Amino acid sequence: MATHTNSTLPSSVTTLLLINERAVLSSPGLDLYAHLYLVSSHSSPTIPDSSETEDLNVVNCLVHLKLMHAFQSLKEDIGYTDGLWGIWNTRAEIGRINHQSSEIKESYVDPICLSDDEKIQTLSKLREKRWAVYVARAVERYEAWWLSFYEPSLTQKDMAEPKSTSYEAFHMAGDSLDWNGMIMPPLDVLLIFHTHMLNPRAFLEDALRYGASQLWTAGMPWDRINKAIDGHFNYHVSEENKARWFARTGCRWDNTDDTLTKTLSCPSCKQRSNVAWTTCDLSEYPSTTERPGLAGCGYGDGRFQFPCSCGLIITKQALSVKKFANDINVLVKKGIPMPGTILDSSDGLPRLLPTTRNGMADHRGFPNRIIQSTPLRYSIPDLLSKSNWPVTMQKVVGRIERVLKDDTTLSIINRYGFNLPLGAKTPKLPKQCRINVRKMMSRYWGNSGPFALDLASAVMRQGSFVEKMVKIDWLHSPSVAETMTRLLTKYNRFFEIIKSHPLNVAVPTLDIDLAWHTHQLRPRAYYQFSTALTGKFIDHDDRIGEHKLSDAFEWTSRIYQGKYGERYSECTCWYCEAIRASHSSSVDKLLGKLHLAPLQDEKNEADLFLPNNSIHISAHNAITFQKPYDKAKQWRVYKQLRDRHQAKLLKNYTQARRRAEKKGQKLPPKDEFYSHWGYSYALFAPYSAPGFISPNMYSSSDPCNVRPGDGTWGTCCNGNCSSSGACGYVGGSEGAGVAEVEAPVEVEDVEVVVVVAEEVVIKYTGSRRDEQHQHV
Repeated sequence: MATHTNSTLPSSVTTLLLINERAVLSSPGLDLYAHLYLVSSHSSPTIPDSSETEDLNVVNCLVHLKLMHAFQSLKEDIGYTDGLWGIWNTRAEIGRINHQSSEIKESYVDPICLSDDEKIQTLSKLREKRWAVYVARAVERYEAWWLSFYEPSLTQKDMAEPKSTSYEAFHMAGDSLDWNGMIMPPLDVLLIFHTHMLNPRAFLEDALRYGASQLWTAGMPWDRINKAIDGHFNYHVSEENKARWFARTGCRWDNTDDTLTKTLSCPSCKQRSNVAWTTCDLSEYPSTTERPGLAGCGYGDGRFQFPCSCGLIITKQALSVKKFANDINVLVKKGIPMPGTILDSSDGLPRLLPTTRNGMADHRGFPNRIIQSTPLRYSIPDLLSKSNWPVTMQKVVGRIERVLKDDTTLSIINRYGFNLPLGAKTPKLPKQCRINVRKMMSRYWGNSGPFALDLASAVMRQGSFVEKMVKIDWLHSPSVAETMTRLLTKYNRFFEIIKSHPLNVAVPTLDIDLAWHTHQLRPRAYYQFSTALTGKFIDHDDRIGEHKLSDAFEWTSRIYQGKYGERYSECTCWYCEAIRASHSSSVDKLLGKLHLAPLQDEKNEADLFLPNNSIHISAHNAITFQKPYDKAKQWRVYKQLRDRHQAKLLKNYTQARRRAEKKGQKLPPKDEFYSHWGYSYALFAPYSAPGFISPNMYSSSDPCNVRPGDGTWGTCCNGNCSSSGACGYVGGSEGAGVAEVEAPVEVEDVEVVVVVAEEVVIKYTGSRRDEQHQHV
């Protein structure tokens, strides 16, 4: 457990922490932010007004930091618990793990043949695996908590009813959940809840579909969290609270006290079986040389499979198909719309469905219509029958493709959906209808749970941000109040840039992202702020390609510096120096007039800025692409783009270094190493996806790696979007990317179309249009 010692405050000082319009008195020396809102015992504190406390303020940012410290302490406790899930450290002394193998294979090795570096690297993988299984179990526990309150309830009728509090007026309806009377969930469940809300459109979609208006309004209970977490980041609740939690969910308070097996119903025969959470366990001192590796076949492993007595091999793909079939069932019987068809994809708002004959705007409902009015309502659930085994999502794609290629069927669907008079000419199927099929499909790729995204992999991506916040350690800074105030100012400026440039991707720095995340943890307040300022519900893209992220960060840095006359990132690592060098020539004249304050590196203190605690680009959502099994030409184009971007960065860094040398200054070295579970990994730059994330170790989709191409997990339906696109990885198709607005691109008359996850490179024939690089 990571512990921290707090400075002792003068006895004459009382710490006053202002939260939710109430003054919470803290004992001197106990609270981590005792240097905030310090008043003498004879002073009268100023209470922030309700709009400020309900929205976003310094105190909420600090409680959020405190919560992230608790998350990191929990993670370290789990990862460093030797023997948890039967994963012992002794495996590092007598074995070697093939980190390059997709199976993460393990083999016995004579201890004298192992180097210390190999042992440390293997230990880091064992610790990561313990945490991966723990998170998979935490997601299951979060589902139990959520489903103990809610079930799917939103109907297509609600979506067409003006001012319905279930849909169009959802953001204004309902009282806030009274957390004081609620059961506080365990810390691992709070971790998943935290991650769920940090995907704003996905969380709104789930809240709408399940009728969770009070939870969406309330968001994170900052007051109770602050009281529950002590100065050493331990999380405390009453025994009564723990008992009520168990009574409601059937889960133990401590994740590790729950059973080592999960009860699972077969998607085909419905028989219930107990399946192991992991098959990667091994005795502390094994008597054989056989090793299980770290991929595993358990429910919390990366290669889950379980043979049911009926003969079906149950896999995560089979469970995704079962989820699809269940959603079809409630759509047909109750009119509950399919996931991905609820929010308008252009602005993320719950816009009223049209019911008049001028119904061409009803693109969201197209996926529901093709299921309700075609044999898909039967043929997809039928995939679970024995004659169609093995059960895969690719077979779902095949059935949808046949419908999308059938003009006669589409004509019937359009008349039905657009309410056209009989005999009227059916209009051409709008491209937005196809995009909404893609959006619906993204809810099932690598996701067999009830929510709009795979929360286990999202937690893994979010973990890098949490770790950086802990390493920067603002909580123990004597100037923390000024820091929080400054980052809130930068956050407001960041949104002004989004407002002014709706078709561009804006990427935050780590300090801005802290404010952004804190705001998202009060969903209704964030929704109102975002829509009032931009007219859209700005999403925070959960996945974006590395070099696209870096390109967008360079653009954001240039716009911010030009607009506000201040440097966007004050970090002095080589990457940030290269970014500043990339646009310095275009604003040199401006900067000369603005007299910007010198950075630390200009005082020859660059060596103080280490990559682990530098406040530069926030890249927790960065993903990288693996070479596809096919589409070699597309891979070459993508690789050329990536290599070109890296070469440009290196060129800019060289220019920055030469300028610094002329001034007698020294820039930081380019080599960067990040410590992960005690082992140092090299990353090309701060925008890179973490190379230490091992594919196939995790319970669902790979957190940071995508392998595009036909026939791979996440491939779109032909006739919908390009079949080489991976619709399981298209956070940007919902509108905001990192903070971006979708700009679909027509693909007719295209010579080359390359779609790598959410990135699209299009080269048009002739001179009809210039080359474009946009999001579809």
